[in-house]
Amino acid sequence: METALLWLLEGISIAEQRTGVILGLIITLNRKDLSVDKCLSVLSAVKNLNYPDKIIGLDLAGNEEIPVSNDIGVFFQRVKGETNLGITIHAGETGIVSNIYQAIDVFCADRIGHANATIKDVKLMEILSKKDIVIEVCPISNQLTGAVRNENYSFMKFIEYDVPFVLCSDNPAIHRRSIDDDYKFFLEKTGRSDILSNMYNMQKNIVLYDKGNMDIYIVSKNPHKQTELRGYLNTIHNVCIKEYAQEINEIQTVDVDVLIQDKLKKAFNFVKSPVIVEHTGLFLDELDGFPGGLTQPFWDKLKKDKFCSYFKGTSLKAKTIIGFCDGKRNHFFEGEVKGKVSDEPRGDDSFQWDCVFVPDGYDKTFAELGDKKLEISMRKIAFDKFKEYLRSNYV
Repeated sequence: METALLWLLEGISIAEQRTGVILGLIITLNRKDLSVDKCLSVLSAVKNLNYPDKIIGLDLAGNEEIPVSNDIGVFFQRVKGETNLGITIHAGETGIVSNIYQAIDVFCADRIGHANATIKDVKLMEILSKKDIVIEVCPISNQLTGAVRNENYSFMKFIEYDVPFVLCSDNPAIHRRSIDDDYKFFLEKTGRSDILSNMYNMQKNIVLYDKGNMDIYIVSKNPHKQTELRGYLNTIHNVCIKEYAQEINEIQTVDVDVLIQDKLKKAFNFVKSPVIVEHTGLFLDELDGFPGGLTQPFWDKLKKDKFCSYFKGTSLKAKTIIGFCDGKRNHFFEGEVKGKVSDEPRGDDSFQWDCVFVPDGYDKTFAELGDKKLEISMRKIAFDKFKEYLRSNYV
């Protein structure tokens, strides 16, 4: 499996060099004889290749008369959560409406191939519109295969009910047609040149950017955090840092890795553009790394005086994890500073536990260090790694 993927990725790279067209690989699983074990082998291969950027999606296709277990759908959900790959499901091409509902409710599809059966169900079209799920419409293929008859073209209803869709060319080598033919066909039937002009903008679940020109959103409702994070990143040429004031409902867990993954997923769903989130926590040696992901409620309960009373002199770590989603992959960067808890709170407490954390090598708390903190903090270490990654990959 890994060898086959490497061959495909090598072929994509050669094609890009020859054509100048940016390409991506969508891995398609066939409904026939599909099992969870087969699915896991695909995920394992992608993981072992360290999630190549050119693998952008996971697809389900094949004979729609073959039922697919919801367990397979749970696997697709897992892939989406762990890798941020796009999910596209072929469903409803031949009239089975229930397959489209399964694609939405169980597989969490970002895009659905064909979905001709949608036009039988007004409620379903309203759901697709509300959830902003893009339909891949293949007008010429549907005509040639007989999936659409009597000029009952799905795109007519999609326009009426504001269902997002894009025109695609299905099996161009077999049908001896190109995407140009699909565009011409659509224009002949609708006369809607405005829709064709805006077709790129209708691909709502795909995030593309020009290398060297990227907007990155910081999602947080904390103005202090927004200011500090923007200060770390504003020096990167051709990267524009924007604020998105949105509170994210964090899951309650000690495991910061689980927390930051969930937080990043929620943030990207808000913005649908390149986005970063950040989480910083304390890890007390005396408590085997607690509170970790529960630092905020732990601090809210104890506050500064009780915290120092219980833990003064205790060794601990302050760790920042940055989560970055570029629309294809999730990336994580860590920074860590060791220190101890001060005997009493010292300095401004507006940044919470800064007033009780004394970094190794210093006799002042973070709060007392002022701007010096920005030079040595765990956030700076994490953001320096993130900036280097951006410069190497996007600028």
